[in-house]
Amino acid sequence: MAIAGIDGTILVIEAERTVSVAAARTTTAIEAAGGHLLGLVLNKRRYIIPDWIYGRWLAAGGREGV
Repeated sequence: MAIAGIDGTILVIEAERTVSVAAARTTTAIEAAGGHLLGLVLNKRRYIIPDWIYGRWLAAGGREGV
């Protein structure tokens, strides 16, 4: 399979749409084909970080806009 020649794969999962079973099967299929799963990206997440958590993060040295 062509996936064996790829250095790594990043799986993009759409929030509120991708079924967890489908994501798990995809992960298993990638690894079974000899692929290397580098990580996952959760895309289109609607919930924002509450201001009190964001403020705490900034106070701890976090950078705005990152």
